[in-house]
Amino acid sequence: MLPDGTPGVGVQPEDAAVARRIGGAASVPCAELMAVAHEYEQAKRPDDAERILGYILTPFPTHAPALHLMGIIAFHKGQKARALALMEKATRTVSTRHFIIGISAKSTG
Repeated sequence: MLPDGTPGVGVQPEDAAVARRIGGAASVPCAELMAVAHEYEQAKRPDDAERILGYILTPFPTHAPALHLMGIIAFHKGQKARALALMEKATRTVSTRHFIIGISAKSTG
């Protein structure tokens, strides 16, 4: 947990993209790690994206956005059973209320 109360995790120094973003901080907000993982996924670097997602999922195994992105990556790698399992786990971790609020917000623009 970071001083402001947001979830944060430690990362390995060899992750240059993360190190540049955080300026060498010992703990990184999950949102920053998700942004890096998305960049890697978009750049067709799934192994790097999975490594970054691992930094989130190790301390927070029910982190729905990380599980979802991991599922997308697994699907693109042809690992359909793993992708389905990850997506199902992601949907089980998000409360129905939050899901309905998100869908409502999207539909109203």
